[in-house]
Amino acid sequence: RSAMIIPLKLANRPADAIGVFWTGQEHRFRQRDFEVAEGVGELVGVALANAQFLVDATARAEQLFALYRTGQIMSSSLDLGGTLRTIAGSAVQLTRSTFCLIYLIDQKSGLLEFVAGSGLSEDAPAPRPIRPGEGLLGRCAFMGKPVLVDDLEADPATTSELVREAGARSALYLPLVASGEVIGVLATAAAALSYYSSDHQQLLQAFANQAAVAIERGRLY
Repeated sequence: RSAMIIPLKLANRPADAIGVFWTGQEHRFRQRDFEVAEGVGELVGVALANAQFLVDATARAEQLFALYRTGQIMSSSLDLGGTLRTIAGSAVQLTRSTFCLIYLIDQKSGLLEFVAGSGLSEDAPAPRPIRPGEGLLGRCAFMGKPVLVDDLEADPATTSELVREAGARSALYLPLVASGEVIGVLATAAAALSYYSSDHQQLLQAFANQAAVAIERGRLY
């Protein structure tokens, strides 16, 4: 019948609230009730902020460890197929993406050929070759720069059928660069809108740089 809502503040910004409800009958909250609830709200806000710091630090440590371990695996293997599968699976794990696609530029045709993926359905159609400059993935290869898309449905003409059918809503495309040349593209996608943050991009770019070196070594071998 009555309610008292106290906002919680994290870093001086409203984040959530505590709701105190009186259900039996009408009730008038006193000023003292507000003062007590505000004191509790301040303590809860501090506790939540500390918990969030711990969660963020733990997630970052896990990402860096996974990046280190993946780098070890990639640098110790000369099996190109196995390296590509490791890269695709690790990219999904590092960012908790829905799936990852890896395209490499064929040295003869100059087209981007699909070579590995992770998180794709077994029934998904075989990805077709893509020309540099075609679509978002081709644009990434052509420019040699990351392409971040917060809403893939905003411009479906530039999105591949494979990405649309997988139900992705946001994507991050990163060029794979070895010896100063673009050799391919690593693409990750997620089901949520605006999923990829600057932290995701920074982490995946470091990972893509590692991956490009490992791929080039595997190719040379």
